[in-house]
Amino acid sequence: MCVIYEEVLARFQSITLTGRLCYIFMCMERYLTGMYPGRDWTPVAEHMWQWTSQQYWDESCRRYWEIVPDLVVYMDDLRETELIERIGYRRSRKPDQNDFAELTALFRGNPDDAADRAFCELLLKDMNFCRVLMMPADFNNEAEGTSFRDAEPGVACLIGELEAILQKHQIALPDMSAMQHFEFDRSKPAALHEKDPGWGERENTEYLSVILRPEQQE
Repeated sequence: MCVIYEEVLARFQSITLTGRLCYIFMCMERYLTGMYPGRDWTPVAEHMWQWTSQQYWDESCRRYWEIVPDLVVYMDDLRETELIERIGYRRSRKPDQNDFAELTALFRGNPDDAADRAFCELLLKDMNFCRVLMMPADFNNEAEGTSFRDAEPGVACLIGELEAILQKHQIALPDMSAMQHFEFDRSKPAALHEKDPGWGERENTEYLSVILRPEQQE
């Protein structure tokens, strides 16, 4: 078990998994906007925050990978267009030229533009960038096909790891008061044939986004 597990678990013990996922999104947004404020991260934010409004989280995960595919996350050189175009292999539909343009603009930029070249050089040296983008998929792996209580340890480790990355770069953590909306009573057992209240409810949580809702900037 990770070192920070107990502290994080205690802090989030009355927060639903939906709330914990939202906290992960909030941390990710602060990392992206704090480290790379000159980029438009709206496509990533839109694909993150749609997660909580979907009935099935595995479907949400699939939609997330449509804009943040693992072939982009794991590639050795984000400027290799032929690898970016291979995302069609992982999609449920054939990607079109607009998909390629959006991905290359976000992760690669214009190779003829000095600012984009500088961004790519900086990104390739950032060992945390890919790890941060992987967090939603790792959350899905921890939560899918298990119980609320069995999912808690792994999710706590993810939150602790993400907070450590923010603190390393002196980026402020999200305000925990936003989590009050997701509080639940752990002592209240789920009724027969009802889901554990610890999972939370399906809802639109975009109001928490500092990218989609710039007025939320602290």
